[in-house]
Amino acid sequence: MQIRLLFFLFLLLSASQQAAATTYYVRIAGNDAQTGTTPATAWRSIARVNAATLQPGDQVLFEGEQTFVGGLQLKGTTQGTAAQPIVFGSYGRGWATISSGGTYGLLARNAGGIELRRLYFAGSGRLNNKSAGVVFVLDSAATQLPHLVLDSLDVSGYQQAGVTISSQRAGSGYTSVHITNSRVHDNGEAGISSYGPAAATHSNWYVANCRLYNNTGRLDLKQTRTGYGLLLAHVTGAVVEQCEAYNNGRLNAYPAAGPAGIGAWRCTNLTVQQCKSYSNRSGTVRGGGFALEGGCATAVVQYNYAHNNEGPGFAITQPDTMSAPSTNLTVRYNISDNDARRANHGALAVLAPAAAERMQRISLHNNTVLVTKPANNSVPVAVQLEGGAASGITLRNNLLQTTDGLTLVDASLTTGVRLEGNCYWSEGSGFTLRWNNATYTSLPTWRQATTQEQLGDRPCGLSINPQLRTANQSDATTATPTAAATAANSDYRLAPTSALVGAGLNLWDEFRQEAGPRDYFGLATPAAGVRGSIGASESPAVTLPTATPAVVSGAWCAAYPTRTHELVRVVLTNTPTADIAIRLYDMQGRTCLTRTLHGRETEVPVAGLASGVYVLRVEANAQHYQQRIVVE
Repeated sequence: MQIRLLFFLFLLLSASQQAAATTYYVRIAGNDAQTGTTPATAWRSIARVNAATLQPGDQVLFEGEQTFVGGLQLKGTTQGTAAQPIVFGSYGRGWATISSGGTYGLLARNAGGIELRRLYFAGSGRLNNKSAGVVFVLDSAATQLPHLVLDSLDVSGYQQAGVTISSQRAGSGYTSVHITNSRVHDNGEAGISSYGPAAATHSNWYVANCRLYNNTGRLDLKQTRTGYGLLLAHVTGAVVEQCEAYNNGRLNAYPAAGPAGIGAWRCTNLTVQQCKSYSNRSGTVRGGGFALEGGCATAVVQYNYAHNNEGPGFAITQPDTMSAPSTNLTVRYNISDNDARRANHGALAVLAPAAAERMQRISLHNNTVLVTKPANNSVPVAVQLEGGAASGITLRNNLLQTTDGLTLVDASLTTGVRLEGNCYWSEGSGFTLRWNNATYTSLPTWRQATTQEQLGDRPCGLSINPQLRTANQSDATTATPTAAATAANSDYRLAPTSALVGAGLNLWDEFRQEAGPRDYFGLATPAAGVRGSIGASESPAVTLPTATPAVVSGAWCAAYPTRTHELVRVVLTNTPTADIAIRLYDMQGRTCLTRTLHGRETEVPVAGLASGVYVLRVEANAQHYQQRIVVE
């Protein structure tokens, strides 16, 4: 009886604490002397908001379509929780604007449990403002601050980064960070960035549906790269998806390297997928689409589209000055069209350090790479392998196509590297490949001289027209998709008659390497014993028992809930005639669990899995159902 009474009192106390949460309103016609708790008694200024003591669950809402001058400041005493965050947002019609002039839009020092929603943050311009836009900085020792949500923001006009989340102490960082549905543009150093003093500073981040553009870089900073659209650093466990980065980096002044539209360094368990990165630049070198830039471990870059970048579409680099190695990195089922527009870059680039142990187990497979000659006299290549040494670098099942006699592969890095099962094609000219300072003009002579494109005594790889389809064409074509054509929704799939259909190596059968659940277009990857295709496009006629789509959205199967921390229920419409296979993959394509369904429904437990995004796949003969699952 006493235990029940204590439990009842606890519930009453919790309810009273939640009920105590207050919503404060701010409007131009308000008065700072009022309570602020209704629109009629609203505060007037940001200064009044900064002076307030906010409690967990409180909200501060600015009147929509109005402009408020000044910058928000949050102290370490401003602490919300995941259950009761402190929320800053807009009310009424439209979004409010925080016009901070030459200072920060929001500066939060040692504050956690914060949500920002439906707000504009506007600085006075990257040449006039001297600060960053939205800033969360942690300088307390041994502290992990949970729950930051930045949703539906527009941040522009700051000299430093538009959004930056950082730690200044080893062992301290922000966890459970969500940045979604936002535009971060026309800033100096970067769009969105994170950093910290150690590799595992931050954890469990999710960045999605963000547009990152016109973040120019800074001419006055020559000691580091500037001009990233998105740069994640020192994060363990992150997913970046469905983001778009373009026209960043043109004023980068760092002489040795340039930024990327979407980049990462010293990150672990990172997935970047279904993003676009294009027309990014640099004032010096590179200025690419996607980059893993040193010290990353167990990362996957998949299902992304890069085009018309000055630097590589996809790059993996490891500076000699970086102590943490690059290990277990995968770049797969991506498309690069007309990247490496400047400074003789490679569209796919691996830039290794002097010591082999600092770049290990790097896989680039099933990517489609198209390169034409630019008008600026630069001479790009499809694949650039450069540096001193590496271990376990593999390029398999990639489609490499150039025009105008451009080199297909340029490799000074040849130790610890294997190329197997790729297609090499130069439209309108002969095969050209440079390997360890020697030039080869045919696949057989290169194979014989180097044992590349050979498995034991079995030759592999092709030098043949891949026959890519273009928009509104269902038959074979020999036309080369150009950047102009891709803007008109060109089709990077293989024509039905392409020799690349069914010509790929089965990565699992040959190397016990996971290919992941799907290709760039959402079709299934080949099962064991089945040869898939070369490039980013699989063929349903090859990878499936029949020519049905790999992902069926019909009513034969359902999986719910799609956000859960305990279990997922799988239900079939009809009783199956045979056992049904259920598999759950993480975003790196690794099988996390398997189940066999004997009846019409089952429960798939996920309670023991790490928080993150997974793919649930149900296979029933010719039918395949796929569902994205978020484990919280």
